Amino acid sequence: MHFMLISDNHDTLVGMRLAGIEGCIASTPDEVRKALNEYSADPSTGIILITEVLSKMCESKSIISSCIRQSLLSLLFPTGTLTGVTAIRSCAMYARQ
Repeated sequence: MHFMLISDNHDTLVGMRLAGIEGCIASTPDEVRKALNEYSADPSTGIILITEVLSKMCESKSIISSCIRQSLLSLLFPTGTLTGVTAIRSCAMYARQ
């Protein structure tokens, strides 16, 4: 089981690669959908990280929640500037979906 990252910026991707987490850059909801489908189809992927910017961009299109419903993917965690209670609420929202 391994982590994958979908990021909106190169610096986050490089930083996560230094920690051993591979991923890709996405800038549109369609690119996010394609990456989510690819990563969730891989049985060795356990957790997909997505940046807060992309998470909010895809929220209105229900891309993330539909991907979770269509796969065996357990959790999808947004990464970014979330701290404290905001981070807990955000993660809980994805866990419920």
